[in-house]
Amino acid sequence: MDIMELRERIIGEIVEEELLYVKVEHNGSLKPMYEVEGFDKEKFEAEGSEWIVYVLDCMSMYYQKYKERIEDRVDEILREALESRGK
Repeated sequence: MDIMELRERIIGEIVEEELLYVKVEHNGSLKPMYEVEGFDKEKFEAEGSEWIVYVLDCMSMYYQKYKERIEDRVDEILREALESRGK
């Protein structure tokens, strides 16, 4: 696996974790990040091929919105991995 493939994999994992599994306080209750970001809850919680396409589109939009922060996190993860390998 080359470095660009590794970066893409890490980006995907960060976006997936934040968008699908993180819950944040919003209007006094915990809500999934995808709901707070304004994505369609029913489509997100549906099943089948439409769900896959919708979620992948949402993940792409989320990445573009937070690209700089996510890229910084990827750099940090890779830097930490290199440093721990050298010790």
